[in-house]
Amino acid sequence: MYFYIQDVIVEPVYQGQGLGHEIMLNIERYLQTAANKGATIGLMAAQGKTGFYLRYGYIERPNATLGPGMCRFI
Repeated sequence: MYFYIQDVIVEPVYQGQGLGHEIMLNIERYLQTAANKGATIGLMAAQGKTGFYLRYGYIERPNATLGPGMCRFI
């Protein structure tokens, strides 16, 4: 099973209030119930925003075995 996250964006006027964190927590809660062991979650992060997703367990790509983007394995 494969899930894909794209364009988690908070308008600049609302940034710094924890809204992006709340969005990601809700996505993660959904994935805990919907994703089976062995599922992959793909993610395309905007340039300079990978640090945000690293907090939720996503890994940066490319690396030794994977191409560009970010992902997390269940």
